Amino acid sequence: MEVHAHTHTARKKWTHYLWEFLMLFLAVFCGFLAENLREHTIEHRREKQYMQSLLADLKNDSTELSNKENDLKTFPAALTRLADDCNQPVLSDSIQREMYDLNFRYLGTMQIYFTDKTASQLKNAGAMRLIRKRKVADAITIYWQGIDDLKFTYSNYENYRRPLRQLSFRIFNYTNYKNADKSIVDFANDHPQLTVKDPVLLKEYGSQVWLIASNIVNYYSPAVEKQKKMNVSLSALIKKEYRLSQRTLQRSPDGPLEK
Repeated sequence: MEVHAHTHTARKKWTHYLWEFLMLFLAVFCGFLAENLREHTIEHRREKQYMQSLLADLKNDSTELSNKENDLKTFPAALTRLADDCNQPVLSDSIQREMYDLNFRYLGTMQIYFTDKTASQLKNAGAMRLIRKRKVADAITIYWQGIDDLKFTYSNYENYRRPLRQLSFRIFNYTNYKNADKSIVDFANDHPQLTVKDPVLLKEYGSQVWLIASNIVNYYSPAVEKQKKMNVSLSALIKKEYRLSQRTLQRSPDGPLEK
């Protein structure tokens, strides 16, 4: 019979297995750190992109707020003059022409349209979590709340303005207006006449006009001014915290944010 010799490998020490485990653990751990670092880098890049996009929106808001702020400065005096005209004992041709002019130019909508492209992304995509700087996140939230407050103030203004515009159709013949440009009013004839000259109706109209002027002075204009200040403050804070210069903003590419 042939005898087969069995070879036996040397038994590995427990330290060998320990080192194998440590090497495997370190490989997995380093992979985890690398992936975590990569995700953080992407999130930080997206955070800065959101801030650049938000600054562009704030710039548009600033222009809109400034335009409305400048327009509203002329409203109280003009509307007060219109209210005074309604109480004149004699409605001369010049007074009626002025009433037509003021009625058309100062009873239109004064809604402010905010740019909410970035705000919608931050809110709907849950991207507010990307904003690590608590001061910036809090300031953004306060700015958004200010927009909601301003919209509420404007809705109250509209509650006075709409009925007044409806009342004006009983007093003014709108076919006397030649164009629809609020800045310059042309008339179809040189001496437009009121449709109704009833003193009671004119006093009602004048009282509502005065109420609109009071609303602008006490509520709407201060709300617009407050929002403008928040806009300036938030823009400055974002530029400071993220070191965004004007040159950096000009180089920023337009388009969707990275995911």
